[in-house]
Amino acid sequence: MLNKTIFAAMIVAVTGASGHIGINLLPLLIEKGYEVRVLVHKNTKAFEGMDVTPVKGDLMDKQSLIECIDGAEVLIHLAGVITLEKKSAEVLRVNIDGTRNLLDAAKELGVKKFIFFSSIHALNVFPLTGIMDETRELNKESQF
Repeated sequence: MLNKTIFAAMIVAVTGASGHIGINLLPLLIEKGYEVRVLVHKNTKAFEGMDVTPVKGDLMDKQSLIECIDGAEVLIHLAGVITLEKKSAEVLRVNIDGTRNLLDAAKELGVKKFIFFSSIHALNVFPLTGIMDETRELNKESQF
């Protein structure tokens, strides 16, 4: 007789799930059998009908971050404010302070993997050929 052990699905928490990358990533995570939690700031329309657990929150509210990522082994951070205009206090607050809040919460809860997906505008566009990854020099001339 086989000893049947039931394994719970690994929890993956996602911020920025309603953005372009998020709405394309969620179906892949679900298909792989992960239990997916999404931090919901404002909009749920992008993932309505998907098998995800929404958690209302904000990158500036550490308690909501803890609620979303508690028990997650992987955290994928896609949330941020993007703009092509001059830098603003909101962009800096959300993208820097909000990410710091999320990192602090993840560290406190022992999240094993933190995957951060940033804007391409953070990287130097030159040379125009080749792969743009984390080894590319940062865009030091950016106004953001």
